[in-house]
Amino acid sequence: RLQPKTRGVSGGRCRPCGLRDRSFRACRHANAHGVAYDMGFLSRQIIGRMLKVETVSLVNLITDSKSIPEFIAENCREELITPSVLKVLDDPTGQIQAMQSTMQALGQNGHPPGERAAQSVIKFLAAQ
Repeated sequence: RLQPKTRGVSGGRCRPCGLRDRSFRACRHANAHGVAYDMGFLSRQIIGRMLKVETVSLVNLITDSKSIPEFIAENCREELITPSVLKVLDDPTGQIQAMQSTMQALGQNGHPPGERAAQSVIKFLAAQ
């Protein structure tokens, strides 16, 4: 059974699916944060071969940036995490801007998600 460890601002342990949820919640509330995630050797090997993206943070994926510091697998070490998180906490403006851009891209303060999905289907069908 996969037992990931998360460290850093959010701390504690989480399920693999919970990692992105925690990062998204921090983004939604514009909380400065970083992503730290470690796993066992075998899981590192398997997942490392499966990954097709360079980043795992939703903010970094949507904004095509490295605004949210990430420490995945062998980079999940205190000596790497601490200075980066302290830097972000000292000046979170770049990260906050990236989080705001992400939330706008996801439709914050816009139409409800179900309505946007329905409009997308209608546009797709109209184009056929």
